[in-house]
Amino acid sequence: MIKHYGSLETRSNFENFIQNSCSILNIDQPTLFSKTRKREIVKKRQCLSYILHKKAGMRSVDVGSVVGGCDHATVLYSCKSIPNDLRHKYQDTLSFYNTIMNIFSSLEKLSPNETETIEAFNNCPQL
Repeated sequence: MIKHYGSLETRSNFENFIQNSCSILNIDQPTLFSKTRKREIVKKRQCLSYILHKKAGMRSVDVGSVVGGCDHATVLYSCKSIPNDLRHKYQDTLSFYNTIMNIFSSLEKLSPNETETIEAFNNCPQL
């Protein structure tokens, strides 16, 4: 059982966050969590890992098991890679990171009412 933190503490919030991140990033969950090494998919997966670990406070082991069954070292690598990409202003990483961060931030501002959470997800901008 994976322990969720903060605004992602309930299973429904966590699942909504993942589903809506995938739909807004225009990728399906099996593809995002697959073992593929295509840059566009890897950067989306790394952004999601970074936000789950650094912003939501999930343990790297838990993030790894959620995001494609990778080990904690892969998650920690993502946590080093994303800030580096953001510092160098790589446009694809900036776009993916900002999009997922907007979803996560909207969760932080909401009350625990699940209908408000779903409504906020539906109002997120599309890429």
